[in-house]
Amino acid sequence: RGYGKSTGKPSEIDFYSDAQLVLDWAKVNIPFSRLIIYGRSLGSGVATQLAVKNTPDLLILETPFNELRGAINTPLQPLLFLFPARYHFPNDKNIPLLKCKKVIFHGTLDWVVPLSSALKLKPLLSHDDRFFVIEGGGHRNLNKFKEFQTRLAEVLN
Repeated sequence: RGYGKSTGKPSEIDFYSDAQLVLDWAKVNIPFSRLIIYGRSLGSGVATQLAVKNTPDLLILETPFNELRGAINTPLQPLLFLFPARYHFPNDKNIPLLKCKKVIFHGTLDWVVPLSSALKLKPLLSHDDRFFVIEGGGHRNLNKFKEFQTRLAEVLN
């Protein structure tokens, strides 16, 4: 909502609702043997919430943050407490609620969502989950790295 050619005003609740509608449609119209939910960047917050509500077999997060406010990479970040937060996307609260396997990918050169934010999620993972750091990877280019491609293929097989 509110992006590209879509209409409406974006909100956290509407992101969750839209994702659930798509998943509900897919469950009825597309045969599948495993449910895998994949979220990248802001979509990681939507994906973790969707996983809480739907119990997938696997959750894959690419360039996620621990929680959105803490991930904002700006010199003004110390002043954010003065303003009401519009979006939360609490990955750090949702991940411990999940029973599925979780896999996280993040790059060392991500200037949008710093690796330090994603690393706060690592202690929330269970021993069967995976956290991959892609050396030299940025926010929008992890798919170009051979290590990412190899690890993703391993996880999906």
